[in-house]
Amino acid sequence: MGARFAMILYVNRSGSTLLSRLLTDWFEDTFVFPEISFLMHLMVDRSRGKIHQGQSLFDVVSADPRIDALGLDPAALYAICCRSSSRDLAAFLTELAMASGGRDAYRVIVFKFETLLYLHDEVLEAFSGLKTIHLVRDPRAVVGSMLRSDLPEKPGFNMARNSLIFAARHWRSYVRRASAVGRAQSLLTIRFESIGREPEAVVTSLSNFLELPASRHRTSQRRYRISKLDRDLHAHVFRPFLEERASSWASELPERAVAVVEALCAPEMRQFGYAPSGAAPSRFAMLRAYAAHGVQMLDHTFRTLAVYMRRTDRFSSLSRRAKVYLMKR
Repeated sequence: MGARFAMILYVNRSGSTLLSRLLTDWFEDTFVFPEISFLMHLMVDRSRGKIHQGQSLFDVVSADPRIDALGLDPAALYAICCRSSSRDLAAFLTELAMASGGRDAYRVIVFKFETLLYLHDEVLEAFSGLKTIHLVRDPRAVVGSMLRSDLPEKPGFNMARNSLIFAARHWRSYVRRASAVGRAQSLLTIRFESIGREPEAVVTSLSNFLELPASRHRTSQRRYRISKLDRDLHAHVFRPFLEERASSWASELPERAVAVVEALCAPEMRQFGYAPSGAAPSRFAMLRAYAAHGVQMLDHTFRTLAVYMRRTDRFSSLSRRAKVYLMKR
C-alpha cells in the first residue's frame, strides 16, 4: 500500500514551519516537504493540459528556490525526473520523499504551500484520500509578523506589501476559503497558540486525524530541513516554543493598527476563538488606513515591475505571476 498524503493550509507567518518540524518529531513514519512552489506550478500547468516529464520536469523543479532543502544533488534529482511525470504527482512526490529521507517508504507524506488552497479541487484529484490540516493563527500576530518580514527571495519587499489593510484582508479571505474547504471535506483545524499551550492535545488530534501512532523521534538529528533561503526567517523553529510569542503582537503592533485588523477580521476572529482587545476604530481612522493602502499598493506594483524588467526571464516570470493572480480570483 502506498503512502497517504496530507496538505497543510496556512497564511504565511502562521507557524507552518514549526508545525512541519513538530510533525517530523512526533510521527516517525511521516515525511514533511519544505515549502515547495514547484508543486503549484506543476498543478497550474496540469490544469491547462500541460504535462511535464524528464528534462521539462527537472527544469520546473530545480528552479524552485527552496529545492536545496530536499538535500538531493542535481544528478539524483534529474534521475527521478526522468522516471517521473506530472501526470502522476503522487508517485513523483513519493519518490522525492523517499530519496530525500533515505527511506524505502513513509506512511504519510505532507506537503504545503500557501497558494495551493486556490487549487484545492485539483490537488484533491491528484492526491486521492488527501487529508487537509488548516493551521490558523491570531490575525493580529500574523499581520504584525508579515509587516516585519521580508520575502527571502525578494529582499526589500515584505509579506504585507507594506500595507496593514492588505495583510488583514489576506488573512480574512484565506481563512474564509479554508473554512469553505472544511465544509466540503474532512479538515482538521489547529490553532498556532495551542501548539505551545496544549501540545499533547494537538498530538492526539493529529494522531487521530492522520491515523498514525505518535512516537516522538529520539535522535538529536534534525529530520526536518529548512532551505538556506529561509534560515533567518525561521531562526526560532528548532528552539522550544515560547508562550510570549503567541501574544507579542500586543506590544509590537500599534493600538490603531490592532483596531483596524479587528474591524476587518472580527467575524473570523470570533469563529476561531480570538477575542478583540479594544474599541472599534473611527471612520476617519479606517479612511486613513485605506488611503495609505492605496499608496502602498501603487508603490509595490511599480517596484515589482521594475524588479521583473531587470530579469532575463521577465516574461515567463510575469506570466507565472499572472496565472497565480487569476487563480485566486
